Order: sequence, then structure tokens, then C-alpha cells
Amino acid sequence: MSQTKGIITADIVHYYLYCNQTLSNPFQQPLTIFQRSLTTMQIQIQGLLQFAVPLFPTAERDLLGIQHLLNSSEASLHQLTALLDCRGLNKVCSPQPNWNHSIT
Repeated sequence: MSQTKGIITADIVHYYLYCNQTLSNPFQQPLTIFQRSLTTMQIQIQGLLQFAVPLFPTAERDLLGIQHLLNSSEASLHQLTALLDCRGLNKVCSPQPNWNHSIT
């Protein structure tokens, strides 16, 4: 922890070093805000597709492009959430069982 002082906050270092159920992910709040924002934007685009496109048909292509971008962003958010979870990192860093035993 002393080597990361001034570079990474102590709560982040502690979260990844000790990774237990009592510690909350320090990134959870911004991830949740991002998810809620994406959901709000997806709902707004869906509303525009439903109500504005009949009045402005040329807007449909752009709205569908925005909808695709939001869906891609949501998929990326899920990947990022999984990558930031300490359990995944600890699984990679934990010692693997020794499979070099002879089988007889």
C-alpha cells in the first residue's frame, strides 16, 4: 500500500488487495450512475423513434444510429463492470493448482 500512496487511493488498493464481501467496489457509484444515464437515454430515443419519426421520417436513421451506440455502450459497461470486480482479478492472480502430478 505504501508504494501506491499518492497514485491510487487507499480504498481502491484495499479493495483489490483484500477483496472480501464486506468491502464495496469503489467504482460502483459511477458505474451505477452511468447505467442509469444509459437507460434514461435509451428510453428517450425509444420515445423519439415512436413519436417523432412519424413527423420527421428522415430522423429515423440518426436515431437508430444513436440507439445502436447506446446499446454498444451498455455492453461495454457490463464488460467494464466485470473487469473492475476484484474477484475476477484475484482469480487470475491466485496460485493455480499443481497439475504436474503423475497419474497412475
